[in-house]
Amino acid sequence: MDLLKHHDVLTNSEDWLVLGIGTVVSFIVALLCIRLLVEWVSRRDFKIFAWLRIITGIIVLIAAWGFGYQMAG
Repeated sequence: MDLLKHHDVLTNSEDWLVLGIGTVVSFIVALLCIRLLVEWVSRRDFKIFAWLRIITGIIVLIAAWGFGYQMAG
């Protein structure tokens, strides 16, 4: 939605080329990461991945609390 509000930023073809290349590269990297994660979890135990997600979630919550982020509602 932000791109729709600020459409004047992408005025020439070079801007669109950079945006397109970034989108394609991000998509390919995401596919590779998902593939590697699925292969890793299928060969190993899921517990390590679960603990990693829990620890990451706790770190994100602490960081959000530390920076004063407030939940909506």
